[in-house]
Amino acid sequence: MAGRLGAVAEVICTDNGVVLELVANRIRSLEKVASTEVLSIVKME
Repeated sequence: MAGRLGAVAEVICTDNGVVLELVANRIRSLEKVASTEVLSIVKME
């Protein structure tokens, strides 16, 4: 893919700890992942 992003994933997590575990321990541990970026969206009701 061209550009800054090679892949984009949208996930829903229950809290920041779950996001941290997902990114740090699962996604970044993949051999071909060079970097990650997290964009948070806060749902206001």
